Amino acid sequence: MTGPGEGSVALCTVDVTKSFRGLEVLRGVNLSVAAGTLHAVIGPNGAGKTTLFNILSGAIPPTSGRVELRGRDVSGLAPHQLTRLGLSRSFQVTSVFPKLTVEENLTVAAMAAHPRQTGILHRPPWTGAVAERVEVLLDQLGLAGLRRLEAGVLSHGDQRRLDLGLTLAAEPAIILLDEPTAGMTRSEAHQTMETLERVLSGRTIVLVEHDMDLVMRISQRVSVLHRGILIADGPPEEVRENPEVKEAYLVGVSRR
Repeated sequence: MTGPGEGSVALCTVDVTKSFRGLEVLRGVNLSVAAGTLHAVIGPNGAGKTTLFNILSGAIPPTSGRVELRGRDVSGLAPHQLTRLGLSRSFQVTSVFPKLTVEENLTVAAMAAHPRQTGILHRPPWTGAVAERVEVLLDQLGLAGLRRLEAGVLSHGDQRRLDLGLTLAAEPAIILLDEPTAGMTRSEAHQTMETLERVLSGRTIVLVEHDMDLVMRISQRVSVLHRGILIADGPPEEVRENPEVKEAYLVGVSRR
């Protein structure tokens, strides 16, 4: 999964720390994500992955340090401001609107990426672009046949694909994916990852995922958090053989 501009830094953290009531959850994290690559962040439960994602997405500010988006300091910007700058996030729990159809879900998300209309009697100039974007997403995600169904009746796997569509509706350049295969069967997980590889090709992806086989297969780079510290960062094959990683994470997983 590569694309134009690969090698330049799309997203990074500089000496980021985060404390909650005196408890330091992240300690001096320096993460650098190259443009056009899929960069996975792994680590055992409690390692600080969710906190890092919350900081990257603007949900919470760092206690110290900064976040840079294409070289610009965006620390403290709200999620909607980061979305306007080309960064979107999907969550571990689906955020679809259960009473809206698949098509309506995608339409709402695509509309949110455009300026609001000036009056209720005026047809917004971007209406056609929204409809076209929805059609593209339905086709890419294999949801065209489900377009008239309410999202709440979809299978878990289809809801996750729709949730990805909501994230993609704004056509972000950088996407944060929080455990996209959570709760799926092995077959659903592989199907979802195949969809991700196809649909997200050329974009910059930061992925948190517990399925190590999938992480090592599709990632160009892997960073490992343990107790709030970045203990390893490199190509998947290098990280897999890192003794500190095996001790802190991979071995621990195999014992469960």
